[in-house]
Amino acid sequence: MRDMKNFFTSILLLLIFSVAIFFGGAVLKLFGTLDGPGVIEGKVLPQKAVKDRAVRINVVKEELEVLDEKQILFGDLHVHTTYSTDAFMWSLPFMNGKGASPLADACDYARFCSALDFWSINDHAEASTPRKWLDTKQSIQQCNNLSEGTDDLVSFLGWEWTQVDPNPENHYGHKNVIFLETDESLVPPRAIGSGGVAPLVMRLGLPWTMSALPAT
Repeated sequence: MRDMKNFFTSILLLLIFSVAIFFGGAVLKLFGTLDGPGVIEGKVLPQKAVKDRAVRINVVKEELEVLDEKQILFGDLHVHTTYSTDAFMWSLPFMNGKGASPLADACDYARFCSALDFWSINDHAEASTPRKWLDTKQSIQQCNNLSEGTDDLVSFLGWEWTQVDPNPENHYGHKNVIFLETDESLVPPRAIGSGGVAPLVMRLGLPWTMSALPAT
């Protein structure tokens, strides 16, 4: 009887010790930390650059004898950062990646590297957390605020909704959700993901990817 009591006491102490280590490690950030949204380095595009872009388009239209007054715009409506599990993993050096690409880098890349007119952030909703969604909203707002009414770049808020099912009739795949508004009161309070397998894989990872997932 005494041996049984000692056994359960040992199990209880081990459980308490394990929980203490887990929470202690979390407080001390021993299991990793979220890099955060980053800092947008670039400023608004000079008006001369915006006008030169429009002039070049008009020159080509004249050369091609295009009479339509419609304007051609260039954009990317499927942009991931390392807030997405897959993008995070592929950015790691051991996967031949170039390192983390936070939200701020996406804004700078769209404005100065891709020279886009518009873009949207579409990190996976299934891997989102309240903190990530707040960072996403604030970063998109900051990216738009840099334009100062010039509309050199329009940034849209959104996410990617991913649903997986082995039955084709119930498989809906990947859908990009994009919002016209960015104001806190006009957008959902959280990113709405699908159920089923996708959230489990993106949050917990497959057995061989567990150690590679970002902290949330």
